[in-house]
Amino acid sequence: TVDEAVFFIDLWAADGVGSTPLKGKEVKVGVTTSSLAVSVRGKEVLTRDLYAKVKHEEIVWHLEDSRFLTVTLEKHVKTWWRSAFTGDSEIDTQKVDSTCRIDDYDQATQAAIEKLVFDQQQKRQGKPTSDEMLTHEALKKAWDAEGSPFKGTPFDPSSVNLGGDPSGGGFPGAP
Repeated sequence: TVDEAVFFIDLWAADGVGSTPLKGKEVKVGVTTSSLAVSVRGKEVLTRDLYAKVKHEEIVWHLEDSRFLTVTLEKHVKTWWRSAFTGDSEIDTQKVDSTCRIDDYDQATQAAIEKLVFDQQQKRQGKPTSDEMLTHEALKKAWDAEGSPFKGTPFDPSSVNLGGDPSGGGFPGAP
């Protein structure tokens, strides 16, 4: 996944391990930020450099059916890897289906996505974005605040340049 690298290893297929059922205490898994090492009964069966860095303190591994090792590592940077290990054949990450349903994300991420979608729709329609609307409301409140030089005059957002437009235009689509 984008978040994790998961390795499935058939330990019986490793040289010298044989087909005798294994116990968890006979398997040792070592991880650094850039490598994975596995040994069985004191014999090293895998030592490889990872494609990218992982959080070596975030490791989960378990042994299934006294034979299959699953190692899950949290990636340091959340991205698709082109391969599991350096030097292995690479995949085209552009062909990976990386779509997720919005409710697969946490509440903060969902809110950020919804805001981005809303703002894109507003821009396409020539209307102000959510941030521009908030700024517009804050200006409107400040316009008539005590001590404002504009107090008592009708609110005119076009008289304030917020968009960097030298002609003085305010908000697109603002009333």
